[in-house]
Amino acid sequence: MLIESRSVDSADRWGARSRIGIVEWVRYTIAPPGGRDIFFWLLALLLLGDAIFIVAHIGGKFLAWRDLLELSSATALLLTTDNGVAEQFNYSKLLAAVFMMAIAWRCSRVPVYAAFAVVLFILLLDDSLQIHEIGGGWIAHTFGFVPMLGFRDVDFGELIVMGGTGAIALVTIAAGYLCTPKHRAIFVPCLLGAMGLLVFCGVFIDMVDIPLTDVENRLLRSVLGLVFSILEDGGEMVAVSFLCAYAAAALIWESQRAGISMLAPSA
Repeated sequence: MLIESRSVDSADRWGARSRIGIVEWVRYTIAPPGGRDIFFWLLALLLLGDAIFIVAHIGGKFLAWRDLLELSSATALLLTTDNGVAEQFNYSKLLAAVFMMAIAWRCSRVPVYAAFAVVLFILLLDDSLQIHEIGGGWIAHTFGFVPMLGFRDVDFGELIVMGGTGAIALVTIAAGYLCTPKHRAIFVPCLLGAMGLLVFCGVFIDMVDIPLTDVENRLLRSVLGLVFSILEDGGEMVAVSFLCAYAAAALIWESQRAGISMLAPSA
């Protein structure tokens, strides 16, 4: 009878979930139970900022391709510009996520928050200081890598550096997760999903676009370059927005559990 009662309750909850509509279903699926309101408000604002930069990138590329604007004048609008406005915006989000994860750990002493703070800080340093580019170039030169399969020699070196960074990140997160009580690790699947999107865009898309965009036709090369730059850099921006919003939600939830008053409604 107890098992049957639980099954009925579960079915009732599933039926209620199926009737609330797609918006509420998404709300309860992608959002963590703690700090849900702040998560959606912050995520909406960050994604709006991402969209503005993506539209500006498309506009700058189009004007430069139509010779209506010098490419050098359009660089400030591009997602691909090193240390450009869009990249600095992304670094700011990532740095904010690091601080919020660190404060969430300080409020709760939950190890997995410290692990994510360390990993996000490593990713920030790697991207902003171009560690995998510099390290990959050194490895390729030192070990005499040669171009093949449409990839440059430095690409193989970068993959080695990124693989090492990924291994460190996985070990750090796994150690933090194993030391964290399961009922306090509710944000881990959300954060891993956002981090997975970041890795997919920053590594897989980055490598795939190298041979695919090396074509002679100017129009096709421009179109492919535009598409892959949006998928890679725009996708990274979206992933970091999710990471930042999840970090804010974790901070709100843990501060409420610790009895610290924050400017956010209870979830």
